[in-house]
Amino acid sequence: MATKRRLPIEIDVAAAARLVLASYLDFLGRPVPEEEKGDSKAFAARHAAARSALAHLEQLEKLAERNCDEAQQQAVSDILAEARRHLAVVPTEEKDDLDGEAGGDA
Repeated sequence: MATKRRLPIEIDVAAAARLVLASYLDFLGRPVPEEEKGDSKAFAARHAAARSALAHLEQLEKLAERNCDEAQQQAVSDILAEARRHLAVVPTEEKDDLDGEAGGDA
């Protein structure tokens, strides 16, 4: 059975991850255009874009784990964690409860 050869990586994976994160945060920070509010296809597209950015960062993390030193690995892991934190606190214009009314408990 042939052995797998690792190709030398001549890329700063952490710098690439920072670029992805910057683009991701720019995307998250943009308000939803008025014409897209309530549009399920637009919502699905925005959701897919956010998931795609996170998947890209996860792939960079795997690349760093296989090919980079510990400092690069830690930097990429930190960037991915930051992206996940930002996703968890994305502001919404109005949070509806289960009772269908804004604010308060159901």
